[in-house]
This record gives sequence, structure tokens and C-alpha cells, in this order.
Amino acid sequence: MRTGEQAHTGDAALMYSGYANGGSYDHAYMQVYGFNGAPLTVRGDTTLSYRILPQSNATTPWVSAGSNDSTCVAVDLTFTDGSNLRDAGSGLHPADQCGHLTLDTWNHVTVNLGALKAGQTISKILLGYDHPDATGGYRGYVDDLSIG
Repeated sequence: MRTGEQAHTGDAALMYSGYANGGSYDHAYMQVYGFNGAPLTVRGDTTLSYRILPQSNATTPWVSAGSNDSTCVAVDLTFTDGSNLRDAGSGLHPADQCGHLTLDTWNHVTVNLGALKAGQTISKILLGYDHPDATGGYRGYVDDLSIG
């Protein structure tokens, strides 16, 4: 969590950053929250919503000029059966987000979890980066995450 930098609401947001080395499996999945024995059940009307601000070289020196690597990021969920949201046909696989998010502005992302995973239980919230063969830095912020 970072305070005093970028936030959609309030004064803090989750910052993500990293560096891809050009490998065919350049990815990183970091746990943001674990439900520790009290998983959250997905109802038919449950949605996931969050704001994401992927940065470009215009707003941070950590990203190469002309790169869209910061857009290859998405919130992911792990379910108690071992499956993940990114593989559920949600369109929210981080690699699917590459170039679809707008750099240097807050993007609003929503997914109807109930249509994909009703009755499943969420065990972890993750933040994932996935951009095979990418080289260079990526950086941005996530805020206002909601599951309800």
C-alpha cells in the first residue's frame, strides 16, 4: 500500500511494479489477501470491481518509452477448488488486458463472478502480471477493489 502517491479514492492505493526479462513465461502473481479459513462464497449476483491505473513512461521513469507492459495486469482470484478467475473465461487473464487498459488514467474493471463461479468459494485475492516475451519495467496502482 502506498500513501500520498496515487489513489482513486482516499489517500492510499496498492502499487504494483516489476521488471520483465524477455522470457517466454514472464509473469508474476502476488497474493493481496487470503481469507484464512473463512472463504467468501460467490452468489449468483456477485461481482468483482476495481480501479487500475497502469503507468507509462510519461508518469514514471520505471517504464520504457512506448511500452504498454503496465497494462498486462489484472486482479485474480483463487478458489478453494484450486481454480483461478484468470482461467474461467472471464477475459480477465492479465495477458488479455495488454493494450486494452488506458495508460495513465484510472480504468474501471468489473466482472460478473456469479455467471462464472456461482457456488464456488474464494480463498485468495491475487494481483497478476503476465506478458510473455516482454522486456522492461511495468508499474501502476489498484484501488477500490470490491467483491459483492
